[in-house]
Amino acid sequence: MDGCVILIHSLCRVLTELWNSSALTFSFKVERVLLKFWSVALDRCLSSVFLSRLAPLYFSAQVLWVLIGLSAVGILLTFLRVYLNVDLLQELGSALSPL
Repeated sequence: MDGCVILIHSLCRVLTELWNSSALTFSFKVERVLLKFWSVALDRCLSSVFLSRLAPLYFSAQVLWVLIGLSAVGILLTFLRVYLNVDLLQELGSALSPL
């Protein structure tokens, strides 16, 4: 964020100096180039700010998908135990326990 602020301040300073130095003879070409640079710089700064603010939301969405997956596995294990009389957790525990 600090880099964006520095970039915006430096661009404003350059624009002010150019405007004051040339008064009303500010060339259209220079104005177009500076406005294009301004819009690109502002877009980059805003996109980096938005992405940094969305990072916690993306993380919580990933955690939510993990929880949904674990609950689906729990439902599957429950249906297997109730309807097919197969307890996969018990089978897995007996297979991994030492004899």
